[in-house]
Amino acid sequence: MKKIFLIMVSATILCLTGSAQTKNATIIGEVIDVVSYMTSGAKADSPEGMEILRASAAGGNPLGILEAKTGKIYLVTMRQANTPAKETLLQYLGQRIAAKGDVYKKGGSSVLVLTVIGKSIK
Repeated sequence: MKKIFLIMVSATILCLTGSAQTKNATIIGEVIDVVSYMTSGAKADSPEGMEILRASAAGGNPLGILEAKTGKIYLVTMRQANTPAKETLLQYLGQRIAAKGDVYKKGGSSVLVLTVIGKSIK
């Protein structure tokens, strides 16, 4: 019975880790409204643009990080389940930030499980 349990646990771990590539990373880039950026290229580069993006995010659009070096978009979720990612990211909308956490990649999508975020020096 103990061997069967260990085999089941090992198989579960292999399935979970094999389903997406994972690594710890620091992402430097701009916090964006993913939908607005993907559909129209909208960024918070003016007061009017900032208001539009804030309203869009308040309406439910996800926020993410546009990596400065590569142009890749990372959807963001929080390691702490009791804090919504949008609540954390909204204060940085349109700003250059540095974010640390685990990156999961599968297919063409990248997700950052955020542990630390702050303004980037550069």
